[in-house]
Amino acid sequence: MDKTFSKAEIPDRLLQGYGINPDLDDDTASTKVLEVLNDVGFYTPTVAYAEGMASKGVKTFIYRFNEGNPWDGPWKGRANHILDVAFLFQNFNAYLEKPQRQLAEAWAEDVFKFCYGQSPWDEWKGDQRVAKVLGPEGRAEVVVDGPGENGRSKVLWELAEMDAGGMDHLSKVLNDFLRGPPVT
Repeated sequence: MDKTFSKAEIPDRLLQGYGINPDLDDDTASTKVLEVLNDVGFYTPTVAYAEGMASKGVKTFIYRFNEGNPWDGPWKGRANHILDVAFLFQNFNAYLEKPQRQLAEAWAEDVFKFCYGQSPWDEWKGDQRVAKVLGPEGRAEVVVDGPGENGRSKVLWELAEMDAGGMDHLSKVLNDFLRGPPVT
């Protein structure tokens, strides 16, 4: 991993930033590693795409889905990939608490606006890098798309600034990690 980044201290900062250390029990360690994978796998690409698209004058709208899973099980209370789709399609509204149901309905309305060529919220562009944050607990607001505002770890921004490749390079490192060592 050390040879993957432009600076040797980056892997340690990543682990520290997410609270990953050898003393963690397996369940806690797995959850923290999944947080890294989620942030690097889903968050960093949207930043890279938004930067590229907005620089070409393409209207760009970013959202961050932070609403926790409402159902019993190991992922209860945690935002996860695909829950945004369940909220969008209204499949489970009968099983949601009122704030989550209202969030799901507002989210679907925003997506329909976008599909019909309307601006569902402020664009992500230039110095106005904003995102619609959905959740937790029914929250829905447009905020600066950065650490402390959008529910993502600030360590990613720090690492992207430290590493010559920025957010794109963090995504490449994740892909290399998931691919595993080369077969010899």
